[in-house]
Amino acid sequence: MSSREALFPGAQAGLSEPLGWRWLGGLLRILLLALLVAEVASLRASLDTDRFLGDERLWARVLLETRHGAAFLITTLAAWLLLSGAALRAEYAACERAHWSLRPAVAFGLLHLVLLLAFRQASGWLLREFDGGTTAGLALLIGWVGLALSLPFTLACVAFAPPAAARALARLLPGLGAAALVAGLSVVASVQALSSGLWRPLLAGTAILTTRLLELVPGPGPTIAALESEGFRLALGDFDVLVTRLCSGFEGLALTGVFLAAYFAAFRRSLRFPHVLLLVPLALAAIYLLNAVRLAALVWIGDRLSPELAMSGFHSHAGWIAFCSLALGLVFLSRRVAWFHTVQGAEARASLTRHESVNPAALYLAPLLALLVTSFVTGAMTSGFDLYYPLRLLAGVACLAWAWSELPPRLLAVTRVGLGYGVGAFVLWFALERAGVQPRASGLPSGWEGLGPVAAGAWVVLRVLGFVLLVPLAEELAFRGFLLRRLSSSAFETLDLRRVTPFAWVGSSLAFGLMHGQWIAGVGVGALYALAAMQRGRLGDAVIAHAVTNALLVLAAPLHGPWYAWL
Repeated sequence: MSSREALFPGAQAGLSEPLGWRWLGGLLRILLLALLVAEVASLRASLDTDRFLGDERLWARVLLETRHGAAFLITTLAAWLLLSGAALRAEYAACERAHWSLRPAVAFGLLHLVLLLAFRQASGWLLREFDGGTTAGLALLIGWVGLALSLPFTLACVAFAPPAAARALARLLPGLGAAALVAGLSVVASVQALSSGLWRPLLAGTAILTTRLLELVPGPGPTIAALESEGFRLALGDFDVLVTRLCSGFEGLALTGVFLAAYFAAFRRSLRFPHVLLLVPLALAAIYLLNAVRLAALVWIGDRLSPELAMSGFHSHAGWIAFCSLALGLVFLSRRVAWFHTVQGAEARASLTRHESVNPAALYLAPLLALLVTSFVTGAMTSGFDLYYPLRLLAGVACLAWAWSELPPRLLAVTRVGLGYGVGAFVLWFALERAGVQPRASGLPSGWEGLGPVAAGAWVVLRVLGFVLLVPLAEELAFRGFLLRRLSSSAFETLDLRRVTPFAWVGSSLAFGLMHGQWIAGVGVGALYALAAMQRGRLGDAVIAHAVTNALLVLAAPLHGPWYAWL
């Protein structure tokens, strides 16, 4: 009997139940991926590259740019998924089918630990003492890079059979190399644009647009004081802000460009080229103008309404509201204007119109999107304490009511299964918090003290209802009802939850965790909610599990900390 069969009886028979080998293997991969992310975050926090500032030697500049490693890794991963998403799913399935055994997994786990310690030691020496003047020094630098690349590979050999992992990597290497090249060029271009002064024309144009917009507002006009190196100071009445290169519009232009590239690549079969490329200059001009509108509104709010509101709530949310609105507008335009899409895309939409009353993806995503969009808007209207949370609740309930009649009743049926998973998820979340793993901020939101007893009580009741009832429904529809099945099949709406793939389970759990500030606990409880849905094929069990967890978090908060810790 193999170690796999000994650890997981029934694995050879290919059990599809959630507690069979495939799902425990998926849980192992989630934990290993979380471990890799934690290692990267820890290493990044410990690397100090300040001694290379001002050093113009090539190797020193390369080491200095390691401070942008997180941006490089995220961009590489996004580009890799975009360029090789189908191939990655196929290789994952192939690795999953390969024979896994315990002995090589333990061996590669120990090897990973040794390489991690060696990488930490080499990093400390490299950043403290490396001079790069000798051939031996450059060889050590190359070895350091090799150690970094070996860390994810050894973890892959723990998660999968090593020969299968090596074959998959060899086949995926061209796509990964192309993604790394795209990410590297993007990061280098961004750094160069910000460090070489290319942002100055953008900032000058932003200053002109912003002042022209403020001159349209009745009352005293704006004033600008130019600063030689940092940017300019924009004032209206008694309120003024420093507008630096980070407000030049560069970030919005880059983000819009990345979004359009991803959108064009993902929907290339239904978009008409080169016609759709006309959207690129239109989108870039629009986001640049929206940045000026954002700055003008910020100064106006600071002068006429509240400086605190302008610099906290509005400043932190307005940019994302502008970008998300533009992105949705571009998608709508490209889908509705015949000049931008192909005949196949039009036929697909016509088929949807004939056979279904609404887009099935919209049914599952609309409630969560309503909550997110409303949170951006209400967050921009407040500072610290979200006084207008009831509006978020109202928007979510309205979208849920619209979608409810179209959702399959059997899918939403509930059993007692969800109760156990909900308690387990609460124990996991609570234990991680008590252990100090990504604890929440414990301070009472600013602005709360301004509410009277009746208003504060009503707000808390609505917040509890949203947290315990609405949020579980909206998030489970999106992550388990849509994403878990969509990662398994394009015809997700007809797929039984008991037939989803382990890849989909891992991917949807990661996505759920990353949407939460406490992403480590979020990944774990997301995996448990998915298991609740998969055990009997009922999304309602996942909703019950999620609701039980949230309810227990509310009840436990006063016993182990301030009552508002769950807010």
